[in-house]
Amino acid sequence: MRRALGVVILVTWATVAMAAPPGTWRYRKPEKKVKVAVIAGSIGAWPSGSFSDFIGGACPAIEVKNLSEVGLGAVDLKLKYKREVIDNRGLRLSDKGVEHWLLASGGLNSIGNAELTIQHTADLFALAHGRGVKVVALSVTPWGGDKDRRWQGLRALETFDKTRRVVDFVLGRLSRAEALGKSGAPAWTAAELPDVGVNLFDAPALRQTDAKTRDVALLRKALGQKKAMATRHADLDAAARRAAEVPRWFLKRELRSFDPIHPNTEGHRAIATIACPSLPKSWQCDCAVIPRLVWKGHIERP
Repeated sequence: MRRALGVVILVTWATVAMAAPPGTWRYRKPEKKVKVAVIAGSIGAWPSGSFSDFIGGACPAIEVKNLSEVGLGAVDLKLKYKREVIDNRGLRLSDKGVEHWLLASGGLNSIGNAELTIQHTADLFALAHGRGVKVVALSVTPWGGDKDRRWQGLRALETFDKTRRVVDFVLGRLSRAEALGKSGAPAWTAAELPDVGVNLFDAPALRQTDAKTRDVALLRKALGQKKAMATRHADLDAAARRAAEVPRWFLKRELRSFDPIHPNTEGHRAIATIACPSLPKSWQCDCAVIPRLVWKGHIERP
């Protein structure tokens, strides 16, 4: 926050991003005819073997550029991709014989506003498709913990439902009206949806499926005491059971790094393993090699 001439000016990341110059980076391996730009928040920016490193190690046909950055919400991801890829004059996105892909992940930093997260994500996909770039989209991963206020008490239902809405959009399960809460909204265009959607949120390999559930009776009582919640959830018993199951939608403890949101290196290996079978054939992925890949500041094959 800056103060000038008695006026308080709030400088947001998006404001800075819009004023920043376009990217000047280049792909460096002309022999690889499939180019993949990764855009994600802090999960994608994990420095010790991210999912994009493991995917790059398993898919020999691709050259990967990881543009992920800590702290980016959906609008920030869109703006960064526009600046670093779409406005980058050195990237010849229309060159014949070369495939360009966006590998998109993220949304957790803005998940509190599911509608805006979905809209900006749809805009990102349309931006890529408008320049002939195809899109692989990974859903958000399981996340959260008992100490996170967003996942405590009845608020956990709201957090879960917002997360589920963003996940279901990526997987093509929601109409525009359902996703954005706007009755009568037109259908999504093909450009606003990914070519490939990968469901990480529901993956048993990532979820703490054996976590202890919460007290259903206490949650049912609390729901009945909140008029707004009772109005929103017609079946309070079902809502209480869903709220009780929330801990089983958190990231596995053994896959966490410094908090219950960010996967460690083995968590990223698991993400790559889940995503790999859905990746395009042109990437020439050998999914069986992922468990044997070694991170030594870079990925090494056995």
